[in-house]
Amino acid sequence: MERGPADEDFFSKPVHLRDVIRGLLRRRGLVDTSAASELNQLLKTMVPPELSSRCRVRKISDGVIDIAVSGNAVMEQLRGYYSHEVLTEFQNRKPELQIRSVKFSKDRTSGSSRKSER
Repeated sequence: MERGPADEDFFSKPVHLRDVIRGLLRRRGLVDTSAASELNQLLKTMVPPELSSRCRVRKISDGVIDIAVSGNAVMEQLRGYYSHEVLTEFQNRKPELQIRSVKFSKDRTSGSSRKSER
């Protein structure tokens, strides 16, 4: 693999591991744990407790905040009644994130599915 001039600049000075990890997280759209905790706290203030306990911020990518939700009924409630409010609140409270839309998606880490219940 051939290296270009940009690679030489990168390797010419030491880089802290934390800076490399943050850069990778940012590029992949993942949120580091302290930022995720802060965003989840904000999310809890935007939706009722019975819903906020079933959702979490998964990632932010290209201005889209992806909120993982456990349960289809909860997802439909969030999409139907809270989507606009959540978007507006994140835009007002965290303008530096430049969020332009909210995506609610199934939380795959919850481990419960209809097939496993049978």
